[in-house]
Amino acid sequence: MAIKSSFKSVYFLSSILCIILFSYAFSNFSTRVVSVAVSKMNVLYIGMDNPIVVAISDVPSDQTSIESDDLEIEFIKEGHFVLRARTPGQASLKIKANGELVKEEIFRIKRIPDPIARINQSNGGMISSSELKASQGVYAYMENFDIDATCKIMGYDFVRTRGNADPMDSKNIGAKYETATRNIIDKIKVGDMIYIDNIKCKCPGDRVSRAINSLVFQIK
Repeated sequence: MAIKSSFKSVYFLSSILCIILFSYAFSNFSTRVVSVAVSKMNVLYIGMDNPIVVAISDVPSDQTSIESDDLEIEFIKEGHFVLRARTPGQASLKIKANGELVKEEIFRIKRIPDPIARINQSNGGMISSSELKASQGVYAYMENFDIDATCKIMGYDFVRTRGNADPMDSKNIGAKYETATRNIIDKIKVGDMIYIDNIKCKCPGDRVSRAINSLVFQIK
């Protein structure tokens, strides 16, 4: 009976040891968890600094690195990087631990969406002569876009019509009214129609100007 009891004890201890060793081995060979935090859902914007934070479980941040053939990468500090995209489509980012590939992340590359042209806070409709005369020009505003991006108005056509009278028009370079436009605005009256067409702007990453919304106002 003593021999059987001893055998059971040894068997029990051996089983516990096997479980511990198996658990340790499995934990070392399990897939590492990789976390990539980006400001938008796997979307990078052309012409913008796209910050990301990369973390790999059980790997110190100073042993974490990233590489890409499609993106420009700037190291900020351990685990923190800035990605810059050049062309729309997709881009691959290789995430490494101690120089060994752990994961490949795929990003969608987009250009910044079109801004909205406005005079003051209005993009058309009724406007008082005093408000139009107090305004300085046409400016581009980003709506429902979380990233801080500034788009620049490159030019537009300004037209005033009044009944059967001949239209008065001017061309503007940049956002602010040209002198000819300011002279037209100074002469506006109630009932006049204002048309601002061919509005062009440039956003970060744009190589050429893009056309955005036109504006139509009636003077009240």
